[in-house]
Amino acid sequence: MQNDGLLLRHLQDKRDEEHIHLIQVRTDMLWFCSAMQDLVLQIQMWLQGSGVTFFSSAILHSDPSIRLWPNSQPTYYTVSKACLKKQDRMAMLLPVAVYGISGTRGHAELILTIPGDVPARKKFMFCLSRNSSQWIIREEHQWFSGGVLLNRATFLAAIAALA
Repeated sequence: MQNDGLLLRHLQDKRDEEHIHLIQVRTDMLWFCSAMQDLVLQIQMWLQGSGVTFFSSAILHSDPSIRLWPNSQPTYYTVSKACLKKQDRMAMLLPVAVYGISGTRGHAELILTIPGDVPARKKFMFCLSRNSSQWIIREEHQWFSGGVLLNRATFLAAIAALA
């Protein structure tokens, strides 16, 4: 009888832990979606009057960093993306994942396609800083420790090839 009570208690504790985990994942997803929306709006403001055409939209994103249970499929959610275009040059800002390497949260990438340049594609990675909602930007081949705080100047330097 006592073993039954312990088993029921263990099952209830496990259920409570799963519920807390699901709430945390949902909170992190909403936080990431909000941060992406804010980033898209900020970029739109930075590009006003620059001659770069700006489009944004919401996409259904498959996030491999979120698996609610072992062997489950990736989680899908709706998140913002942006496209920047000037003549035949283009850049896409795309979400990557809510969770990343070594506990980082919030990853996106900016892919520039510049026909005629070598290389024709250049990628920048974005990561949300651990203690705030500020984005860090780095070139694809750099570690995040080599990144810099994203601001108007660092963003415009990253997309200078669009000019």
